[in-house]
Formats: sequence, structure tokens, C-alpha cells
Amino acid sequence: MLMERLTNWLLPAFAIIIMLAAQYFVSYNKGGYWRLIVPAIFIIVLFSLFFVNIIDIASLIIYLIIGGLLLLEQGYKGQKKSKENN
Repeated sequence: MLMERLTNWLLPAFAIIIMLAAQYFVSYNKGGYWRLIVPAIFIIVLFSLFFVNIIDIASLIIYLIIGGLLLLEQGYKGQKKSKENN
């Protein structure tokens, strides 16, 4: 029971961490439309976790909001820094 709860919490958290790292790399190096791919992959991963019953609907909504805001913020920082360098 404890391991199942821990797994249900850790998988989406790791998804957010991995997507933030990817968004950081893409935002600071590639930019452009590539910045939109990472949030799309993030949404696909979360919905797949939901459909496999690893997370419930409340967790899905919370992770979508938190992850979405963090990805938007990371993309904005990368775009701002990219404009400063040009």
C-alpha cells in the first residue's frame, strides 16, 4: 500500500522534473516551435498515467496546473534570455 502511494506520487513528479530539464534545454538552445513540443509530451505522459489508472482525476488536474505553469515559466525565461543574447 505504501509503495503504491509512493509510486503514484513519484511518477508524475519525475515526469515534471524530466520535462523541466527538457524544456530548459530546448528553451535556451533551440527556441521557436520546439518549445511547444515539451508541454505536448508532458500532457500526453500525464494522460497516459491517468488512463492506466496510476493517477486519479484530481491528481491529473493538479499535475497539469503545476507542470503547465512551471513549463510556461521555464519557456518564458529561456525566450527572455535568448532575446537578451541577440
